[in-house]
Amino acid sequence: MKLLIRILIFLSISILLIECMSSEKVTGGLQMAIVNSKVNAWLNLMPGTSPGTFHLVGEITIENKSDGDIEDIKLDSVSIYSKTGEIYSIVPYFKPKLKGQDFSILKSAQKEFSFGTEKGLEITEFLKQNNPVDIQLIFSSGEKNFSYMFKNVEIERAY
Repeated sequence: MKLLIRILIFLSISILLIECMSSEKVTGGLQMAIVNSKVNAWLNLMPGTSPGTFHLVGEITIENKSDGDIEDIKLDSVSIYSKTGEIYSIVPYFKPKLKGQDFSILKSAQKEFSFGTEKGLEITEFLKQNNPVDIQLIFSSGEKNFSYMFKNVEIERAY
């Protein structure tokens, strides 16, 4: 039990401290900017979880750069890439950081969201090799979309 508490504390601190410094955006019609972002990826390798699982959580602050309100922002998918290709493509949970807020963003306003895997994913052979990954977020609102990429994300290991 103490080990589990230590791991949870470690992961919580990691989420707060790890910010991806090398990220880039690719637009697709939706006029917004990512003004603050954090992502944490880890492998749960604790005893009793054989063969282990991959987890991803993050926080992102979106600024509306359009001439009007964004009515309903969605995070359609998250893709995780190795240097040789796509490892996972998932539909993550996505919710406003503050309870009671909706998925609209007023003109020129900012809003914080959290996202991540609902449950752990099976660990691939590539992830067992302790390699960094790129993580792409695909957002949409109506017919417009927006893509954001975290580059060279290190994957933590929880034993």
